[in-house]
Amino acid sequence: MSPIDTRRAAFGTGNRQIRLEDQVRSGHGTSCAHQPGYQSVTHTVFDAEHIGDNLLVGSAPIPLWLEDEHIAADFALLGKALHWASPDIAARTWLVAPAVAHFLQMTENPAEAATTFHDIIDDGRPSFVFLPVNNAGTGSGGTHWSLLFVDLCERQPVAYHYDSCGTLNSAIAQGLAARLGARLDRVRMAQQDNGYDCGVFVLDATRALAARLAEGERPVSQPLHLDTLVADRQALLDRLAAPSNARVELASSSRSRERSYGGR
Repeated sequence: MSPIDTRRAAFGTGNRQIRLEDQVRSGHGTSCAHQPGYQSVTHTVFDAEHIGDNLLVGSAPIPLWLEDEHIAADFALLGKALHWASPDIAARTWLVAPAVAHFLQMTENPAEAATTFHDIIDDGRPSFVFLPVNNAGTGSGGTHWSLLFVDLCERQPVAYHYDSCGTLNSAIAQGLAARLGARLDRVRMAQQDNGYDCGVFVLDATRALAARLAEGERPVSQPLHLDTLVADRQALLDRLAAPSNARVELASSSRSRERSYGGR
């Protein structure tokens, strides 16, 4: 059974979200429908202009290694913040939930992945798409997150891969970009100094890129490098504990979260 049954997808809902029924493994680790013990959940491709209010937040402690629900929850908060800060960019930006990105990456039929992706982008005509990348396989949970940012403004889409652990997810990102019909360009990314902050880097990278898009920057002339990004786990904990503060977070995760833009 594939991670997502696209026959049960409901495109074009009232708030322009795309809901896909997914089978996500319960317990620790990233989504892997091929493992026993998974539970049925509904994941969303978040349209940043019409983001819903159903956020997965609460008082449960966040583990060192972020899971799908933490990525999805912060994407939802970012969508709301982006809509408040820059409605135009929000209308053109889609944040893809981890389970959907994993399906695009892992489905055995590349043509099915391409069709699903085009169904997603054709529904709302976004210019920018963010996909969390995980190295989970068909028989094991994942150990590393990275980010694929796809610019759809050009005739051929261009994908940029931000990996806080060197080239660990490079082959996966290359394969995913190819499935989406995008050319993969190199980009500089800050590197983590521990074995567990990759998910935080993904979320802060997404926020930094979204803020720069809102400020008018575009990757047309040169990639939007993030080699000066500073990941802030405490800020993530604060966001998920107090989602009402999400509007402030887009601005605070822009240039203030990067040491400098020198050498960009």
